[in-house]
Amino acid sequence: MTVAIPVLASSSANAATCTGTLLCNGDFEIVTPVAGTDEVSFGSWTSSDPSGLRAGLGADGKGNSAEFLFSTNTLSQALTTGLGDRYQITFQYKSEGGQGLSAYFGDARIFDYIGDSAPPTGWTTYSFNVQAFGSQTILRFVADSLGAAQNIDNVTVTLCPTCTPSPVGNLGAVIDRTKTFYTTDDAAGTGSNLSGTRTLTFDGGTLRPGTPGALGSQGQPVTLVLNVGSAGGTLDNAGQNIALAGRIINTASSASPFTLTGAGQGTIASQITNLGTLVVATSGRTLFSSAIDNASGSFVLRNGGQASLTGGLTGGSVAVENGQLSVNSVVTAPVTVGAQGTLRGTGRVAGATTIAGTLRPGNSPGTLTFTGPVTQQAGSSLVLEIDGAGTGNGAGNYSRVIVTGTGNAYTISSGVTLTPVLRGLTYAAGETAGTNSYNLTLGQRLTGVIQAEGGVTGTFATITQPVAGLPTGGRIVALYSANSVDLYVGAASYAGLAGLTGNQRAVGAAVDALEASRNPAAQPILNALIPLGISALPSAVGGLSGEFNANLSLAATDVSRGFADMIATRQGGLHGAGQGWQVWGRAFGNKARTSSDGNNPGFRHRMAGGMAGADIGVDNGTRAGIAVGYADSRVTGRQDSGRASIDSYHVGGYLGWSQEALFVDAQAGITFSNYETARTITTGIQVRNAGGDTDGRSVGAGLEAGYSLDLDGIQLTPSAFLRYDGSDVDGFAERGADAFGLTVAEDAQADLRAGIGLRLAAPVALDNGGTLVPELSARWEHDLSTPGNSISQSLLGQAFIVQAAAPGRDTAVLGGGLSMEIADNMRLSARYDAALSDNRTQHAMTAQVRFAW
Repeated sequence: MTVAIPVLASSSANAATCTGTLLCNGDFEIVTPVAGTDEVSFGSWTSSDPSGLRAGLGADGKGNSAEFLFSTNTLSQALTTGLGDRYQITFQYKSEGGQGLSAYFGDARIFDYIGDSAPPTGWTTYSFNVQAFGSQTILRFVADSLGAAQNIDNVTVTLCPTCTPSPVGNLGAVIDRTKTFYTTDDAAGTGSNLSGTRTLTFDGGTLRPGTPGALGSQGQPVTLVLNVGSAGGTLDNAGQNIALAGRIINTASSASPFTLTGAGQGTIASQITNLGTLVVATSGRTLFSSAIDNASGSFVLRNGGQASLTGGLTGGSVAVENGQLSVNSVVTAPVTVGAQGTLRGTGRVAGATTIAGTLRPGNSPGTLTFTGPVTQQAGSSLVLEIDGAGTGNGAGNYSRVIVTGTGNAYTISSGVTLTPVLRGLTYAAGETAGTNSYNLTLGQRLTGVIQAEGGVTGTFATITQPVAGLPTGGRIVALYSANSVDLYVGAASYAGLAGLTGNQRAVGAAVDALEASRNPAAQPILNALIPLGISALPSAVGGLSGEFNANLSLAATDVSRGFADMIATRQGGLHGAGQGWQVWGRAFGNKARTSSDGNNPGFRHRMAGGMAGADIGVDNGTRAGIAVGYADSRVTGRQDSGRASIDSYHVGGYLGWSQEALFVDAQAGITFSNYETARTITTGIQVRNAGGDTDGRSVGAGLEAGYSLDLDGIQLTPSAFLRYDGSDVDGFAERGADAFGLTVAEDAQADLRAGIGLRLAAPVALDNGGTLVPELSARWEHDLSTPGNSISQSLLGQAFIVQAAAPGRDTAVLGGGLSMEIADNMRLSARYDAALSDNRTQHAMTAQVRFAW
């Protein structure tokens, strides 16, 4: 066939403009001859073989057309397009025979004509609706194996927002939506089959690999461009492992998304432009190794989908509705994780993240970083894998969540579960595999499992303990601070620690109850106890008990009895004293020690004071008197359990009757006391001081009867007695120790004692007319009530009872004294007594002066 070469209809001097279309010189009126050749160039168009291109006669019979001669050639032009915008492409085509001409808009083949016995020898107009997937798109016409000239003219590309991209026609291989699914072996409509097609267009329908490897395999990806229209479609790996390279451009709507399914694993090395909704629903893991430009699109995991992002994702949104997403690169988008979803990985999420399902940092133990706020919603969980004390990735490390950026907080809503895991760990490719045998030790600290620059708010409702890897009697507990959460291996129960005393178990049970109640006020207490090792916990728990306070009533009884003993000693010297007034004064000092009974460590009591009284003989053999006294006491708990200072004021009365050798003495009194307490609370290296003050009252009454025998100048006096003492200490609240301070309930104690005694005196007449009376005494006392005392206290409203140190029920009192009459109406005396019981000793020194008239 002879091809005529027409004269150029115009030149660049009278070129047409591009007004109204994207295309410049689509009518080919801008023509520039190449000097010394028959070649021409058409303005903004670029030819791969200028020698095979001529200016032919235009479709209107007047202007120019672009004419391809007898060679393989390409004519293309770069168009500035809008990402996701839709356009209409129109051109006219005429063939003088030949084998074929095709047209491409970007990677999509929009036209493919293969010459036949009746080629379109006249000008024919073609029109296609297309969509752009970038800011620049190449429009190109390709002539291949020509046997005759091919002409194109009047090419226009016009923005058409309402146009629907053509779902049929020669758009490369197009998924046939009329079939249940489409495989790589099926014919692609009027195009070629997929194996020979570089571009595949989805507008609904399902694609499966026809044979193994048809959609690539590990290390051998298939280069395939996927254009996905608004009707979406499905890529089903059919249980095969696939690998794709090329590019994926998705504009599928949320109602009909582009979905990846199948049980096989996949590697998507394609760069993805996602303007619509891309759903991963593969039960086998799909690895996205190239960047995903999510633009205004949505990346969604559904139906148990498994995906790993190593190439990054930018823009749009990410939703893990049901499945697992591993972020091993940078995701710059907000991420939501549904109730059935899991977020993992060692990368970084640069967007607000909301977890309604599971956050599980690392691929095995590892760190996941966020540069936006993270919120764990009610019912969600944080799973932390532990395989060592390191903070890297893989074996020997533990998982962490790091939230960076000013104001970016980690928020724990109500009802969130923390689940540490030490067994059944799987290790990601490229990470050192562990043995799944790591064991924690009591007191061990895993620092900063959560770190948030904008703060950590809330606490975990439940910590699910690992099934293995914990020490006996241990559990994992969380320690919260303003910007972090640490994990400690603490005691499973503070009340259940081995080797505790009863008082320690009581307050331990109170702490357990406070922790179970999730009382936020108790957090400082828990924070102080959690880091302690097993050896330090018993003393720390004991320091919380305030067991020293239980001893205050016992000390009050000591004071009351001290005053009573001085009156009893005074009464012992009055038998047969006759009538008339006598006044007396007595100074005393007591030192008592109550040792530990295996529960309370006990206390020491030092007391000093004085007493004065007056009595009168009301008739022959009967005397009545009154006495007042003051005592200053210092009570010190053993093992530094506490201290108290007590100011006591006593008033009492006494009555004695004697007839020859027989006597009966009675007394009663009341003591008013003021208490100031202090104790040191030591938990590890933290020391707090608690103080309190309160008042109390003690009442006492005693009755003694005896018979005095004179054996050749030696007076022998056996006696028996009954003594009641009751003390009442007002309740008070400790101050200065914040949450560690106790509220102490009012404490009342009653004690009833009985006993028998023997006194031996041997008066000696002095040369000056006075009398010196040395004296020895012994007494046995038995406590008719149960010795000791209990007191109710509360720690942040949680009540518990502690016991005072319990002395023995039987006491031996041994004493001796010396009295001397230095004038007719004046007598001096001094005395020492020691009281000995199973758990208690007391030493008393007294001195007295007496005047009579």
